[in-house]
Amino acid sequence: MIEFAIYCSPKDQANYTIFDRIMHQMHPKYTFEDKVLFEVTKDKILMGKIEVVDCFGTFEQDKEPSYDIFVKGESGGLYKHIRESEIIGLA
Repeated sequence: MIEFAIYCSPKDQANYTIFDRIMHQMHPKYTFEDKVLFEVTKDKILMGKIEVVDCFGTFEQDKEPSYDIFVKGESGGLYKHIRESEIIGLA
């Protein structure tokens, strides 16, 4: 894991926010090969295994980590760019 520090004055809210955002991105909640449940649509939840962890998000957003998740079975395939907030938890 890469560790680094950024000086940030608590009085400077703009820098503090950037610091918090970077630290969140550098520490994703899930790791390679974790089995997770994630929401594809409001009515469909799938279980799969994390194949790729992108600490810095996706092309559309950079506020949270994203994952590529492999699903077996009828709905199988590689689901790409799944946001951390779309993952329900460990399976």
